Amino acid sequence: HYVITGKSHGAGLGEALEESNSDFTATALKVAKILSRKEANRLALEAEHAESLAKHLGRPCSEAVACEACSVVLNMCYEKDNVETILEANAVAPLVTYLSSPDQTLQGNAAGAVQSISYQQLGREFLHDIGVIQPVVPLLKSNDAKVQTRAVGVIHNMSTDASTISDIRRADGIVPLISLLRSNNTGVCGSAAGALQNISRENASREIIRANDGVPPLIDLMMGNDVLSQVCSTGAVLNILGPELSDVPSHPRRVALRKLLTSSMVASLSYHGLFSPDSE
Repeated sequence: HYVITGKSHGAGLGEALEESNSDFTATALKVAKILSRKEANRLALEAEHAESLAKHLGRPCSEAVACEACSVVLNMCYEKDNVETILEANAVAPLVTYLSSPDQTLQGNAAGAVQSISYQQLGREFLHDIGVIQPVVPLLKSNDAKVQTRAVGVIHNMSTDASTISDIRRADGIVPLISLLRSNNTGVCGSAAGALQNISRENASREIIRANDGVPPLIDLMMGNDVLSQVCSTGAVLNILGPELSDVPSHPRRVALRKLLTSSMVASLSYHGLFSPDSE
């Protein structure tokens, strides 16, 4: 029920964000973070608010301020138009810098903001141009669950664009993604499988996946009970093995493989639906 009901309220918050006192600014940003959980407040973002955020990201008066500013950007960028506003305010480059921070809280918040921005094509293009893949890949091995989850989310989003796939390969990001297929976190498994599905469109990346035994854990996910992981892993296996059968997608052998994989996924879903402890 926290909604900014008029421009004057938004302006008041903007003035609060201009304060230089560290504790006060961190508190104001925390309020902005809470307010930005509501769509109506996210839609109220104006250029001057984004510029204030950029200032606190680029020259934060404390680590707490930087952390809270990252979280505000994360929430604000759920709205497509806000991504452009944040980009125009030059607020994104500092986020990428924070991915290499020794502080895991700041890393996680920055990764969340970058993940939010990378949902949009414009955001992905900008992040690609400033080299976001290089600092994100090491975070795939982080021992912090939030950092790792958000990092693999960034890679999944960024791998949507063909131009980024070679960047992930050159940054040695494929092997860590294969390792994450065995994660105990279902969301991490799904994002890793989704990234590998996208990455396996490239010949050189397919070779790396095969050489590092990436197919068996993908097949294991196909037989699991998480729909996202099943769909993505099935797509990845089809991408990896299909070209071995024929270069033509409509070739009978590739069609047969597609039917086999789809049938296997459906059979697994049916089994888990019937025999899962949660089924009625």
